[in-house]
Amino acid sequence: MSEQTYNWSRKSLDDLVDFYKREIAPERQREGYDPNEIPTYQWLVDHGYSGLQYAVREHYEMTLSEFFEQAVGLGDDASSETPSWPIDNEQMIEYLEQYFRSQQRGSAAETTLQSKRSRLGQFLRHYEDLHRTSAIVSRITDVADQPEEIQRVTAVFDVLDDELESNDSKRRYRSDIDDLYSWLVDRGYGAFNPVRYDHEWGVAKRDNSPLAPAQVGALAAVTEDIEERLIVLGLCAWGLRRSELATLHVENVELQAESPYLSFNTRKNGPGTVALIYREDVLEDRIARLSNQQGWDGYLFPSPDARRDHLTGETLNRRFKSIAARADVRVRGELPTSKMGRRFWYSAYADAVEVVIERLQSVAHEQGSSDPMVVFRNYLSEEKRREYLRDAMYDRLAEAFEDATTR
Repeated sequence: MSEQTYNWSRKSLDDLVDFYKREIAPERQREGYDPNEIPTYQWLVDHGYSGLQYAVREHYEMTLSEFFEQAVGLGDDASSETPSWPIDNEQMIEYLEQYFRSQQRGSAAETTLQSKRSRLGQFLRHYEDLHRTSAIVSRITDVADQPEEIQRVTAVFDVLDDELESNDSKRRYRSDIDDLYSWLVDRGYGAFNPVRYDHEWGVAKRDNSPLAPAQVGALAAVTEDIEERLIVLGLCAWGLRRSELATLHVENVELQAESPYLSFNTRKNGPGTVALIYREDVLEDRIARLSNQQGWDGYLFPSPDARRDHLTGETLNRRFKSIAARADVRVRGELPTSKMGRRFWYSAYADAVEVVIERLQSVAHEQGSSDPMVVFRNYLSEEKRREYLRDAMYDRLAEAFEDATTR
Protein backbone atom coordinates (compact mmCIF):
# COMPACT_ATOMS: atom_id res chain seq x y z
CA MET A 1 0.00 0.00 0.00
CA SER A 2 1.35 3.44 -0.88
CA GLU A 3 2.08 6.03 1.78
CA GLN A 4 -0.44 8.53 0.41
CA THR A 5 -3.44 6.26 1.07
CA TYR A 6 -2.95 6.46 4.82
CA ASN A 7 -3.88 10.18 5.16
CA TRP A 8 -1.58 10.54 8.17
CA SER A 9 -2.30 14.23 8.73
CA ARG A 10 -6.02 13.59 9.19
CA LYS A 11 -5.68 10.92 11.90
CA SER A 12 -6.22 11.74 15.58
CA LEU A 13 -3.79 10.26 18.09
CA ASP A 14 -6.34 7.58 18.93
CA ASP A 15 -6.61 6.80 15.22
CA LEU A 16 -2.82 6.42 14.96
CA VAL A 17 -2.74 4.08 17.96
CA ASP A 18 -5.59 2.07 16.45
CA PHE A 19 -3.79 1.95 13.11
CA TYR A 20 -0.67 0.60 14.79
CA LYS A 21 -2.60 -2.14 16.57
CA ARG A 22 -4.72 -3.03 13.55
CA GLU A 23 -2.14 -2.81 10.73
CA ILE A 24 1.45 -2.49 11.92
CA ALA A 25 1.50 -4.80 14.96
CA PRO A 26 0.06 -7.83 13.11
CA GLU A 27 2.58 -7.32 10.31
CA ARG A 28 5.47 -7.24 12.80
CA GLN A 29 4.10 -10.30 14.58
CA ARG A 30 4.00 -12.19 11.27
CA GLU A 31 7.67 -11.30 10.82
CA GLY A 32 8.53 -12.73 14.25
CA TYR A 33 9.14 -9.52 16.23
CA ASP A 34 8.52 -9.25 19.97
CA PRO A 35 5.06 -7.60 20.27
CA ASN A 36 6.40 -5.27 22.99
CA GLU A 37 9.43 -4.16 20.94
CA ILE A 38 9.40 -0.63 19.50
CA PRO A 39 9.77 -0.64 15.68
CA THR A 40 12.80 1.13 14.28
CA TYR A 41 12.33 4.06 11.94
CA GLN A 42 14.06 2.10 9.18
CA TRP A 43 11.58 -0.76 9.58
CA LEU A 44 8.70 1.72 9.26
CA VAL A 45 10.28 3.23 6.12
CA ASP A 46 10.87 -0.19 4.57
CA HIS A 47 7.25 -1.16 5.15
CA GLY A 48 5.66 2.07 3.93
CA TYR A 49 4.87 3.66 7.30
CA SER A 50 7.37 6.54 7.36
CA GLY A 51 4.54 9.09 7.46
CA LEU A 52 3.80 8.03 11.03
CA GLN A 53 6.87 9.90 12.27
CA TYR A 54 5.75 13.12 10.59
CA ALA A 55 2.20 12.79 11.95
CA VAL A 56 3.16 12.30 15.61
CA ARG A 57 5.87 14.96 15.48
CA GLU A 58 3.99 17.73 13.68
CA HIS A 59 0.51 17.19 15.11
CA TYR A 60 1.25 15.90 18.62
CA GLU A 61 4.86 17.05 19.23
CA MET A 62 6.02 13.53 20.09
CA THR A 63 9.00 11.55 18.93
CA LEU A 64 8.38 8.07 17.58
CA SER A 65 9.73 6.62 20.82
CA GLU A 66 7.38 8.77 22.88
CA PHE A 67 4.46 7.74 20.68
CA PHE A 68 5.21 4.03 21.02
CA GLU A 69 5.98 4.22 24.74
CA GLN A 70 3.33 6.68 25.95
CA ALA A 71 0.45 6.30 23.49
CA VAL A 72 0.77 2.67 22.38
CA GLY A 73 2.37 1.28 25.55
CA LEU A 74 5.37 -0.49 24.03
CA GLY A 75 8.87 -0.87 25.46
CA ASP A 76 10.61 -2.91 28.14
CA ASP A 77 9.12 -0.85 30.97
CA ALA A 78 5.66 -0.54 29.46
CA SER A 79 3.97 -2.71 32.09
CA SER A 80 6.44 -2.42 34.97
CA GLU A 81 4.37 0.20 36.78
CA THR A 82 0.64 0.41 37.29
CA PRO A 83 -0.59 3.76 36.01
CA SER A 84 -2.15 6.04 38.60
CA TRP A 85 -5.78 7.08 38.39
CA PRO A 86 -6.68 10.76 37.78
CA ILE A 87 -9.07 10.79 40.75
CA ASP A 88 -8.66 11.12 44.50
CA ASN A 89 -11.10 8.55 45.88
CA GLU A 90 -9.51 5.51 47.47
CA GLN A 91 -12.72 3.46 47.57
CA MET A 92 -13.39 4.02 43.87
CA ILE A 93 -9.78 3.21 43.02
CA GLU A 94 -10.12 -0.08 44.91
CA TYR A 95 -13.21 -0.96 42.85
CA LEU A 96 -11.24 -0.16 39.69
CA GLU A 97 -8.28 -2.31 40.73
CA GLN A 98 -10.62 -5.20 41.52
CA TYR A 99 -12.15 -4.77 38.08
CA PHE A 100 -8.75 -4.87 36.37
CA ARG A 101 -7.63 -7.88 38.37
CA SER A 102 -10.66 -9.67 36.98
CA GLN A 103 -9.69 -8.50 33.49
CA GLN A 104 -6.12 -9.76 33.92
CA ARG A 105 -7.45 -13.24 34.67
CA GLY A 106 -8.86 -13.25 31.17
CA SER A 107 -6.95 -13.21 27.89
CA ALA A 108 -6.69 -9.45 27.39
CA ALA A 109 -3.25 -8.20 26.35
CA GLU A 110 -1.46 -5.78 28.66
CA THR A 111 -1.50 -3.01 26.06
CA THR A 112 -5.26 -3.48 25.70
CA LEU A 113 -5.69 -3.13 29.47
CA GLN A 114 -3.53 0.00 29.50
CA SER A 115 -5.73 1.58 26.83
CA LYS A 116 -8.82 0.61 28.81
CA ARG A 117 -7.34 2.19 31.95
CA SER A 118 -6.74 5.39 30.05
CA ARG A 119 -10.30 5.53 28.72
CA LEU A 120 -11.91 4.78 32.08
CA GLY A 121 -9.62 7.27 33.80
CA GLN A 122 -10.70 9.96 31.35
CA PHE A 123 -14.38 9.11 31.91
CA LEU A 124 -13.99 9.38 35.70
CA ARG A 125 -12.00 12.61 35.47
CA HIS A 126 -14.77 14.22 33.42
CA TYR A 127 -17.42 12.79 35.75
CA GLU A 128 -15.63 14.35 38.72
CA ASP A 129 -15.21 17.69 36.93
CA LEU A 130 -18.91 17.83 36.09
CA HIS A 131 -20.46 16.35 39.23
CA ARG A 132 -17.92 17.10 41.98
CA THR A 133 -17.32 13.45 42.81
CA SER A 134 -15.85 10.32 41.25
CA ALA A 135 -17.77 7.99 43.59
CA ILE A 136 -19.93 6.56 40.84
CA VAL A 137 -20.75 3.40 42.82
CA SER A 138 -22.74 5.30 45.44
CA ARG A 139 -24.84 6.75 42.61
CA ILE A 140 -26.01 3.35 41.31
CA THR A 141 -26.96 1.58 44.55
CA ASP A 142 -30.57 2.79 44.65
CA VAL A 143 -32.83 2.36 41.61
CA ALA A 144 -34.71 5.49 42.72
CA ASP A 145 -31.61 7.46 41.63
CA GLN A 146 -31.63 5.92 38.16
CA PRO A 147 -33.15 8.83 36.16
CA GLU A 148 -30.77 11.38 37.65
CA GLU A 149 -27.72 9.17 37.19
CA ILE A 150 -28.56 8.48 33.56
CA GLN A 151 -28.55 12.25 33.00
CA ARG A 152 -25.25 12.66 34.85
CA VAL A 153 -23.57 9.97 32.77
CA THR A 154 -25.12 11.45 29.63
CA ALA A 155 -23.42 14.75 30.44
CA VAL A 156 -20.04 13.00 30.57
CA PHE A 157 -20.71 11.26 27.28
CA ASP A 158 -21.48 14.65 25.74
CA VAL A 159 -18.02 15.86 26.77
CA LEU A 160 -16.38 12.73 25.37
CA ASP A 161 -18.39 13.10 22.19
CA ASP A 162 -16.84 16.51 21.72
CA GLU A 163 -13.31 15.30 22.44
CA LEU A 164 -13.15 12.07 20.46
CA GLU A 165 -12.30 12.38 16.79
CA SER A 166 -13.28 8.97 15.42
CA ASN A 167 -16.36 6.76 15.58
CA ASP A 168 -14.22 3.78 16.54
CA SER A 169 -12.90 5.66 19.57
CA LYS A 170 -16.43 6.51 20.67
CA ARG A 171 -17.49 2.87 20.43
CA ARG A 172 -14.53 1.75 22.51
CA TYR A 173 -15.22 4.32 25.22
CA ARG A 174 -18.85 3.33 25.39
CA SER A 175 -17.97 -0.37 25.47
CA ASP A 176 -15.39 0.06 28.27
CA ILE A 177 -17.65 2.26 30.41
CA ASP A 178 -20.59 -0.08 29.88
CA ASP A 179 -18.41 -3.05 30.83
CA LEU A 180 -17.25 -1.40 34.06
CA TYR A 181 -20.80 -0.59 35.15
CA SER A 182 -21.95 -4.11 34.23
CA TRP A 183 -19.14 -5.58 36.33
CA LEU A 184 -20.14 -3.40 39.30
CA VAL A 185 -23.75 -4.57 39.01
CA ASP A 186 -22.76 -8.23 38.55
CA ARG A 187 -20.61 -8.10 41.69
CA GLY A 188 -23.46 -6.63 43.69
CA TYR A 189 -21.89 -3.20 44.09
CA GLY A 190 -24.64 -1.49 42.08
CA ALA A 191 -28.32 -1.91 41.30
CA PHE A 192 -28.40 -0.67 37.69
CA ASN A 193 -26.18 0.18 34.73
CA PRO A 194 -26.87 3.77 33.59
CA VAL A 195 -25.09 3.24 30.26
CA ARG A 196 -27.54 0.56 29.11
CA TYR A 197 -30.40 3.03 28.93
CA ASP A 198 -28.78 5.61 26.67
CA HIS A 199 -25.57 6.69 24.95
CA GLU A 200 -25.89 4.77 21.70
CA TRP A 201 -24.39 7.94 20.17
CA GLY A 202 -25.47 6.84 16.68
CA VAL A 203 -21.84 7.31 15.69
CA ALA A 204 -22.22 5.64 12.30
CA LYS A 205 -24.73 8.30 11.27
CA ARG A 206 -23.00 11.37 12.68
CA ASP A 207 -22.34 14.33 10.46
CA ASN A 208 -18.60 14.99 10.42
CA SER A 209 -18.87 18.17 8.38
CA PRO A 210 -16.63 21.07 9.39
CA LEU A 211 -17.70 24.68 9.18
CA ALA A 212 -16.84 26.38 5.89
CA PRO A 213 -14.45 29.39 5.96
CA ALA A 214 -17.28 31.80 5.09
CA GLN A 215 -19.36 30.42 7.97
CA VAL A 216 -16.49 30.95 10.42
CA GLY A 217 -16.22 34.55 9.23
CA ALA A 218 -19.97 34.98 9.72
CA LEU A 219 -19.73 33.69 13.29
CA ALA A 220 -16.86 36.02 14.13
CA ALA A 221 -18.65 38.99 12.55
CA VAL A 222 -21.69 38.74 14.86
CA THR A 223 -19.85 38.29 18.16
CA GLU A 224 -20.99 40.93 20.61
CA ASP A 225 -18.23 40.96 23.21
CA ILE A 226 -14.71 39.74 23.85
CA GLU A 227 -15.92 36.56 25.53
CA GLU A 228 -17.88 35.52 22.43
CA ARG A 229 -14.92 36.38 20.18
CA LEU A 230 -12.71 34.22 22.37
CA ILE A 231 -15.14 31.31 22.02
CA VAL A 232 -15.08 31.48 18.22
CA LEU A 233 -11.31 31.96 18.07
CA GLY A 234 -10.58 29.24 20.61
CA LEU A 235 -12.59 26.64 18.73
CA CYS A 236 -12.01 27.65 15.11
CA ALA A 237 -8.65 29.45 15.03
CA TRP A 238 -6.79 27.52 17.75
CA GLY A 239 -8.51 24.15 17.44
CA LEU A 240 -9.24 23.69 21.14
CA ARG A 241 -11.75 21.20 22.47
CA ARG A 242 -14.62 22.93 24.20
CA SER A 243 -13.60 21.39 27.54
CA GLU A 244 -10.06 22.77 27.07
CA LEU A 245 -11.41 26.20 26.23
CA ALA A 246 -13.79 26.20 29.19
CA THR A 247 -10.96 25.37 31.62
CA LEU A 248 -8.38 27.67 30.00
CA HIS A 249 -6.30 29.38 32.70
CA VAL A 250 -3.82 32.22 32.52
CA GLU A 251 -1.10 29.73 33.49
CA ASN A 252 -1.75 27.93 30.17
CA VAL A 253 -0.97 31.08 28.19
CA GLU A 254 2.48 32.11 26.96
CA LEU A 255 2.27 35.35 25.01
CA GLN A 256 5.82 36.62 25.52
CA ALA A 257 7.47 33.91 23.43
CA GLU A 258 8.56 34.67 19.88
CA SER A 259 5.78 32.34 18.74
CA PRO A 260 2.95 32.59 21.34
CA TYR A 261 1.35 29.33 22.43
CA LEU A 262 -0.89 27.58 24.94
CA SER A 263 0.63 24.88 27.14
CA PHE A 264 -1.36 22.04 28.72
CA ASN A 265 -0.05 19.60 31.32
CA THR A 266 -3.11 17.35 31.26
CA ARG A 267 -4.43 17.48 27.73
CA LYS A 268 -6.39 14.49 26.41
CA ASN A 269 -3.31 12.72 25.08
CA GLY A 270 -0.89 14.01 27.70
CA PRO A 271 1.13 17.24 27.89
CA GLY A 272 1.08 19.38 24.78
CA THR A 273 1.14 22.86 23.29
CA VAL A 274 -1.14 24.72 20.89
CA ALA A 275 0.30 27.43 18.65
CA LEU A 276 -1.47 30.79 18.76
CA ILE A 277 -1.05 31.58 15.09
CA TYR A 278 -3.90 34.03 14.72
CA ARG A 279 -5.42 36.85 16.86
CA GLU A 280 -3.61 36.18 20.12
CA ASP A 281 -4.25 39.86 20.82
CA VAL A 282 -7.85 38.98 21.75
CA LEU A 283 -6.54 36.60 24.38
CA GLU A 284 -4.15 39.26 25.66
CA ASP A 285 -7.01 41.75 25.88
CA ARG A 286 -9.20 39.25 27.76
CA ILE A 287 -6.48 38.62 30.33
CA ALA A 288 -5.89 42.34 30.81
CA ARG A 289 -9.58 43.01 31.44
CA LEU A 290 -10.01 40.11 33.87
CA SER A 291 -6.84 41.07 35.73
CA ASN A 292 -8.55 44.29 36.77
CA GLN A 293 -11.40 42.40 38.43
CA GLN A 294 -11.10 41.83 42.15
CA GLY A 295 -10.74 38.20 43.16
CA TRP A 296 -10.06 36.86 39.66
CA ASP A 297 -8.56 33.37 39.97
CA GLY A 298 -7.02 33.11 36.49
CA TYR A 299 -9.70 31.28 34.49
CA LEU A 300 -10.49 32.90 31.15
CA PHE A 301 -14.15 31.84 31.40
CA PRO A 302 -14.99 32.31 35.09
CA SER A 303 -18.34 30.91 36.17
CA PRO A 304 -21.04 33.10 37.73
CA ASP A 305 -21.94 30.03 39.81
CA ALA A 306 -20.03 30.23 43.09
CA ARG A 307 -19.78 26.44 43.16
CA ARG A 308 -17.64 26.40 40.01
CA ASP A 309 -14.36 28.03 39.07
CA HIS A 310 -15.11 28.16 35.36
CA LEU A 311 -17.82 27.52 32.79
CA THR A 312 -18.46 23.99 31.57
CA GLY A 313 -17.86 22.76 28.04
CA GLU A 314 -21.62 22.31 27.65
CA THR A 315 -22.19 25.98 28.47
CA LEU A 316 -19.63 27.05 25.85
CA ASN A 317 -21.31 24.76 23.32
CA ARG A 318 -24.68 26.43 23.99
CA ARG A 319 -23.11 29.87 23.59
CA PHE A 320 -21.47 28.78 20.34
CA LYS A 321 -24.87 27.66 19.04
CA SER A 322 -26.37 30.96 20.12
CA ILE A 323 -23.73 32.83 18.10
CA ALA A 324 -24.46 30.56 15.13
CA ALA A 325 -28.19 31.26 15.40
CA ARG A 326 -27.51 35.00 15.41
CA ALA A 327 -25.29 34.60 12.32
CA ASP A 328 -27.85 32.32 10.66
CA VAL A 329 -25.18 29.67 10.17
CA ARG A 330 -26.47 26.15 9.58
CA VAL A 331 -24.80 22.86 8.66
CA ARG A 332 -27.20 20.59 6.82
CA GLY A 333 -30.09 22.53 8.24
CA GLU A 334 -29.00 22.44 11.89
CA LEU A 335 -27.08 24.76 14.17
CA PRO A 336 -23.41 23.76 14.29
CA THR A 337 -21.83 22.41 17.46
CA SER A 338 -18.54 23.52 18.94
CA LYS A 339 -16.97 20.38 17.52
CA MET A 340 -17.59 21.62 13.99
CA GLY A 341 -15.47 24.66 14.78
CA ARG A 342 -12.63 22.38 15.82
CA ARG A 343 -13.10 20.38 12.62
CA PHE A 344 -12.71 23.61 10.65
CA TRP A 345 -9.28 24.00 12.28
CA TYR A 346 -8.28 20.48 11.20
CA SER A 347 -9.51 21.15 7.68
CA ALA A 348 -7.63 24.45 7.51
CA TYR A 349 -4.45 22.81 8.79
CA ALA A 350 -4.70 20.05 6.19
CA ASP A 351 -5.10 22.72 3.50
CA ALA A 352 -2.05 24.57 4.86
CA VAL A 353 0.05 21.40 4.63
CA GLU A 354 -1.05 20.91 1.03
CA VAL A 355 -0.13 24.52 0.19
CA VAL A 356 3.38 24.08 1.62
CA ILE A 357 3.87 20.80 -0.23
CA GLU A 358 2.75 22.40 -3.49
CA ARG A 359 5.27 25.21 -3.01
CA LEU A 360 8.04 22.67 -2.63
CA GLN A 361 7.18 20.91 -5.88
CA SER A 362 9.77 22.85 -7.88
CA VAL A 363 12.45 22.21 -5.26
CA ALA A 364 11.69 18.51 -5.37
CA HIS A 365 11.98 18.55 -9.16
CA GLU A 366 15.41 20.19 -8.93
CA GLN A 367 16.49 17.47 -6.49
CA GLY A 368 15.38 14.80 -8.94
CA SER A 369 12.42 13.69 -6.81
CA SER A 370 8.77 13.44 -7.81
CA ASP A 371 7.62 13.64 -4.18
CA PRO A 372 7.83 17.10 -2.51
CA MET A 373 7.13 15.43 0.84
CA VAL A 374 10.69 14.07 0.68
CA VAL A 375 11.98 17.65 0.57
CA PHE A 376 9.66 18.69 3.38
CA ARG A 377 10.75 15.83 5.68
CA ASN A 378 14.42 15.46 4.82
CA TYR A 379 15.75 18.80 3.56
CA LEU A 380 14.03 21.39 5.74
CA SER A 381 14.92 22.01 9.36
CA GLU A 382 12.17 21.57 11.92
CA GLU A 383 12.19 25.33 12.51
CA LYS A 384 11.75 26.02 8.81
CA ARG A 385 8.94 23.47 8.48
CA ARG A 386 7.09 25.11 11.36
CA GLU A 387 7.62 28.56 9.85
CA TYR A 388 6.19 27.50 6.49
CA LEU A 389 3.20 25.80 8.12
CA ARG A 390 2.49 28.72 10.44
CA ASP A 391 2.53 31.17 7.53
CA ALA A 392 0.23 28.99 5.43
CA MET A 393 -2.11 28.39 8.37
CA TYR A 394 -2.24 32.12 9.15
CA ASP A 395 -3.33 32.80 5.57
CA ARG A 396 -6.12 30.20 5.82
CA LEU A 397 -7.37 31.64 9.12
CA ALA A 398 -7.12 35.27 8.02
CA GLU A 399 -9.12 34.45 4.90
CA ALA A 400 -11.87 32.84 6.98
CA PHE A 401 -11.97 35.57 9.62
CA GLU A 402 -11.60 38.52 7.24
CA ASP A 403 -15.14 39.77 7.96
CA ALA A 404 -14.26 40.14 11.64
CA THR A 405 -10.65 41.37 11.62
CA THR A 406 -11.64 44.97 12.21
CA ARG A 407 -13.89 44.27 15.19
